[in-house]
Amino acid sequence: MRPLVTLLFVFFIAPAFAVDSTCTLTDQHWLSKELPRLKIWEAIHESFRKYAPQCDDGFIAEGYTDAVVVLLTHHWSSLSELAAIVKRDPKFLEFVVRHINASADPDDLKQLLSHATNQCPPENKAICVPIHSATNVAIKEL
Repeated sequence: MRPLVTLLFVFFIAPAFAVDSTCTLTDQHWLSKELPRLKIWEAIHESFRKYAPQCDDGFIAEGYTDAVVVLLTHHWSSLSELAAIVKRDPKFLEFVVRHINASADPDDLKQLLSHATNQCPPENKAICVPIHSATNVAIKEL
């Protein structure tokens, strides 16, 4: 009886819990709809929840990198918004940090390092430390 129960589970129950790892995001949708809206943390988070990790590769990953680094660099004052999202969804910080890499604009990375070093609000230190570390690594890889 036990082997029958195991087979039933494997073929009928387990597939219902499987995560689809196929990217459903078309290049056209990414370029025309998704990428242009990644200008605030909430939009990046929504995209992360909908498309990562299955679509986080190639030029889509580079788009995420650009969005993350530009937002951190040119809108450092929005760090508290990022902190609020990370408090609700800690995995999002891993995504953000992963997208601070050597494919970003070198000048943006240098400015981001300065922000993370000199302008981190004390309440956001838990976010600034991994941002600082990832930025350091990215700069060394340039």
